[in-house]
Amino acid sequence: MIYGAGAEWFAVRTNPRCEDRAIVTLGARGFEAYLPKGRKLIVHHRTKKTIERTFPLLVGYVFLMMPSDPARRHWGLVRECHGVKGVLGVDGTPKALPFDEVEALQLAETENRLRFESARRQRASGRHGFKEGDDARIATGPFSGFVGQVVDADSRKAIRLLISVFGGMNEVSVPVDALDRVA
Repeated sequence: MIYGAGAEWFAVRTNPRCEDRAIVTLGARGFEAYLPKGRKLIVHHRTKKTIERTFPLLVGYVFLMMPSDPARRHWGLVRECHGVKGVLGVDGTPKALPFDEVEALQLAETENRLRFESARRQRASGRHGFKEGDDARIATGPFSGFVGQVVDADSRKAIRLLISVFGGMNEVSVPVDALDRVA
């Protein structure tokens, strides 16, 4: 179902490790669903080959687009889908998410796909030069484009940032080579 301008995003809770199953069954029922995914490189312990893995960015949740008109929403069909546990809301009433926040996640994921190959080749050399209290922009990864404040800069490989997501402050660990300085 394509809803156009009269649509809202909702958060759907999934069964454990069933995010992909929920996306498939929601899509088969005609709903537009979105699962933000991150990517990481791992080195196989025996063969030493580099392997790219994808993982759900928000474990246990997918986003579902529904029409703005409450009369056109079909929550019963959503709850019947395999992998779906329920819809997040207040007092049993599903609560819409800010459209801009979900669009920002989609844009960040798209930029991550485009930059992933070049970021994988880059390696941080020497000290990174970030210190606590500095502002940094995440250049690559699932949160690319977000600006955060450095909370912990002791590690040579990753830095902990405080970023604003869905109206709350969240602490994330970001590789040094995925950060840019904010002037």
